[in-house]
Amino acid sequence: MENSYIKLVDERTDLRLKFEHNSGPLINSNYCKQFKKLVFRKMTFTTYSYMAKLTYCLIQNDVVQIQNIITDSKSVVIVGKKFSNRYPLYLYPINSLALNISVSDDLSDNLFRNMDYL
Repeated sequence: MENSYIKLVDERTDLRLKFEHNSGPLINSNYCKQFKKLVFRKMTFTTYSYMAKLTYCLIQNDVVQIQNIITDSKSVVIVGKKFSNRYPLYLYPINSLALNISVSDDLSDNLFRNMDYL
């Protein structure tokens, strides 16, 4: 159901969560709702299991593969895996890392969550 979503935070944020599921992964067992898709203004993020091409984002200078999007109706938490290494895609005329353009490798097996994402 593409039109089913929960709107969170307040009307000004235009934050929507779509495609509720129960398949995890979760870092702790506290009750929360899980979603496969997050739409924030004109940006869309999805879990890796839902659509791999929209599953990568930059969180606090780490490239992250999104594994789950969870909420307790007050906040949204990204559960993901970090890439250990980032390399510039190009060095000339400027190092691409200065623009947050990089090639990443060595995906961690460990999950992490970021509470300060939104």
